[in-house]
Amino acid sequence: MPDKAVTDSDSTMTPEVIRLSFTALLAAVAVFGFTLGISFPMLALALESFGLTNEMIGYNHAMTAFGILVSSFFLPGLTRRFGALKIMVVSVVMTATCFLLLGLVYDANAWYLIRFVLGMAINGLFLMSETWINTIANDSNRGRYIGIYATVLAASFAAGPLLVPILGFDTLKPFVVCSVIVSMALVPLWFARKIVPEIEAHPFGLDIFRYFFLIPTIMGAVLLIAFIDFAAFGLLPVYAVKHGFEKEIATAMLSMAALGNVFLQLPIGWVSDRINRYTALILTTTITLIASLLVPYAIDTSWLVWPLLFIWGGFAYGIFTIALGIIGQRFQGAALVSVNATTAIVWGIGGIFGPPVGGVAMDVSGPDGLMWSVAGACILFLILAIYRHPGALTRSSS
Repeated sequence: MPDKAVTDSDSTMTPEVIRLSFTALLAAVAVFGFTLGISFPMLALALESFGLTNEMIGYNHAMTAFGILVSSFFLPGLTRRFGALKIMVVSVVMTATCFLLLGLVYDANAWYLIRFVLGMAINGLFLMSETWINTIANDSNRGRYIGIYATVLAASFAAGPLLVPILGFDTLKPFVVCSVIVSMALVPLWFARKIVPEIEAHPFGLDIFRYFFLIPTIMGAVLLIAFIDFAAFGLLPVYAVKHGFEKEIATAMLSMAALGNVFLQLPIGWVSDRINRYTALILTTTITLIASLLVPYAIDTSWLVWPLLFIWGGFAYGIFTIALGIIGQRFQGAALVSVNATTAIVWGIGGIFGPPVGGVAMDVSGPDGLMWSVAGACILFLILAIYRHPGALTRSSS
């Protein structure tokens, strides 16, 4: 049976409980971020060395998103039956095992299946931690709490590209190291085992799809950031290599974008607590659009491209930070798990189509096609957001 629920009104929400909760849930989401952050460049460079086309590399990346999508259908039911703690522990163990298998079975075809299972594993951590952070947050601190959450997610994502030049990608060593790093998340989960909240969840049903129509702007935002995460971030090292950069510099460029995620999420979360969150969402997407359009022109100008990648990455992930805050503001209890499961489905869809679309765009129109595809996705979302919330730029309340 899952442990006792912890809520904002719960008298057990002491500073010690909050500290243990934060440590455990941040460790869980760090595994999610680290797994994506290191698997994207490490496996992309390995697949590129195999001689695969950009499109085929994109399809391989998409299998992780496919795993996220499929697992989203049954994770609410498993959470209801086994509780959040067991879901997170099993997810960590599965993730660590998948890293070992990636290194032991060094074959592009086998990686399709392994990355599919990997996606299912990390989605358990994503869904549980995303729900947990909104359980301990309230309307006055939600933006800041989620800013911390998103900062840790971004920092763990940034750690991946930084490690690739050190560990490499063509031996068993980097995969063993990744497995060990992931397994360390079991320690804070063990210390927090008695205060993991009882996350209410409904078994999956067709009613889960009603959130597509209830909050279409948020679903569009999740679709956009998933597209950027899996397509742009996943293929950025390949993009840089195609522009003539060494592989070490290519992964450093991804790190710079990820560092923007790290340093900008708290300010973005702070601002979203003080203005209309849809206003913040539109402005953040607009900045991401402008940066996407400028990167191709700045790629060969070192003094400009590095800060531009920092801004691009930080504001792109800010879309996720703000969207998560809106979800926590509007939903609670079992509905919160259901809407998070729906966003995971949308995330999976964006991740499935993102890498192939980005890869095809690069094959058809050259490397810069990747950034053009991101800009196009931003424009489509802005049309939706402004149509749905035409007064967002004139209101200041959230």
